[in-house]
Amino acid sequence: MKTYILTGGASTRFGENKLLAEVNGKAMLSSVIDKVNRISESVVLCGKPELMSGFGLIALADSEGLNGPLKGIASALGDEYAGDRFLLAGDMPYITADGLEFYLSHTRLTPNTILIPETQDGNHHYLHIFIPESLVSSARDAMSDPAPFSVRTWLSRLPTEILQIPAVFSAHFRNVNFREDLDEG
Repeated sequence: MKTYILTGGASTRFGENKLLAEVNGKAMLSSVIDKVNRISESVVLCGKPELMSGFGLIALADSEGLNGPLKGIASALGDEYAGDRFLLAGDMPYITADGLEFYLSHTRLTPNTILIPETQDGNHHYLHIFIPESLVSSARDAMSDPAPFSVRTWLSRLPTEILQIPAVFSAHFRNVNFREDLDEG
């Protein structure tokens, strides 16, 4: 499995590149990379390579002609890697090894389905998804004809199921949009 961390956002609400903001003594993105390195054969950053050069990883430029995170998702799907892909937003510094293992263990039970995590508050986490190798081609095709407007629209074109996340892992799925979100960590 290869993990693709989506790093292309503008951080408008945060006010500066939030992936470089300090969380527990290191850059937010470094924290995410450290955690996914434990479960993935390799990690790739999808976004603006010139902004992510200091992390020692391969960086794929966002695809053009799409909106928001779809740019990074399309880049991940366009990679020539043959295998399962785990896509994760770079602004999720509170992920844990246990939370990752809980989610990934359930993906093994549904090999031809994309599981969409749903936390106890009813939120669906569309930027924390595992795409099995068997669906990569279909996922690529779903990016066109016509191009989707949102991640949710794109996923509606694919076989998906909702995975209920136990309350104990709720913080795992929190992303950071504002500085105040760091204080809640």
